[in-house]
Amino acid sequence: MYCNKDKPVRFAVHLDQRQTKYKLNTLKKVLNSGMNKKFEIDFNPFVAIEPVESKQSDLLQISDLILGAMGYQKNGYPLLTESKKSKIELANYIAQSAGLKNLSENTLRNNQRFTIWNFKLQQ
Repeated sequence: MYCNKDKPVRFAVHLDQRQTKYKLNTLKKVLNSGMNKKFEIDFNPFVAIEPVESKQSDLLQISDLILGAMGYQKNGYPLLTESKKSKIELANYIAQSAGLKNLSENTLRNNQRFTIWNFKLQQ
């Protein structure tokens, strides 16, 4: 993740509503703490993390569709013979509409239309 210390950015995160033992406020504290430590910033970029009913949110539904297409390409499913043609075409359409060759490779971080950053989570 990229962080500009001179121009603080604030995030409001909307997650699909689900049953979990974890509290969203705890997630917000963990994310802010991690950002503060990693980027040596003195503000909390995550100002809100709220549950949203995905059936009521067009934005959450389109995000889910785009992330699904990205994961489909990233995991190599289009290369399998049993892959559905419609899923391949949808992923290709999203990539082309965003001006990208595919949805699995990193884009430049200053890309204005659509950015993809691949990273590995530490254990």
